[in-house]
Amino acid sequence: MHTCEAEYNLLRELGISEEKLHLIYNGVKEPILDSDKSLELTKKFQLDPANQIILGTAARLDEAKGLTYLLQAFAKLQGENLRLVIAGNGDLEASLKQEAQDLGISDRVIFTGYLDDLPNLMKLFDIFVLPSLQEACSLACAEAMSQGKPVVGTCVGGIAEQVSDRQTGFIVNPRDPDGLAEKIAELIADQDLRDRFASSGYERYHQLFSSEIMLTKTAEIYDLYLY
Repeated sequence: MHTCEAEYNLLRELGISEEKLHLIYNGVKEPILDSDKSLELTKKFQLDPANQIILGTAARLDEAKGLTYLLQAFAKLQGENLRLVIAGNGDLEASLKQEAQDLGISDRVIFTGYLDDLPNLMKLFDIFVLPSLQEACSLACAEAMSQGKPVVGTCVGGIAEQVSDRQTGFIVNPRDPDGLAEKIAELIADQDLRDRFASSGYERYHQLFSSEIMLTKTAEIYDLYLY
């Protein structure tokens, strides 16, 4: 059983029989959100959802996640009301903070570090961004979709399977800050488009990426081989 079609196809190319392969996407449970906790996070990180457009991502701070390209893209966006929230920790934390400083955007970029309470932070995002250079089926992306967030992601691994391009978000090339900035700017400028992507993404989550769907399909596989 494998988490995305990209991995499924790789194993098939390696010669593993299709009879032994089953595609089941990683699923996540729809979160139970707490408005009070989200409010606490707005104060902690000095966010103002009513008056800001908040871009967010959740990832390990390592090279594979492509966060340097997200910082470069964010530096191209105009607007004092824009904020970029990067949730996670990792080896590149210091260098990414220095890069934000060098790009002149450190006053608008918030590094939260590791958070136990990611869903209530993600609730504050207007747009979820996943600039990965390699990825299987992203749990963070599925979590964003479970909250009806439009997603801008790269065409690597399973991301393009999760995000339906121009229906639930935008798919861009990796290592392309110009392309990333262009699509983020398009969403920033168009509330109706954000809302449409959000609604479609939430529907797609329920069709493919909920924990209920994952468990049902897994049980079907066990039934197939046990009985």
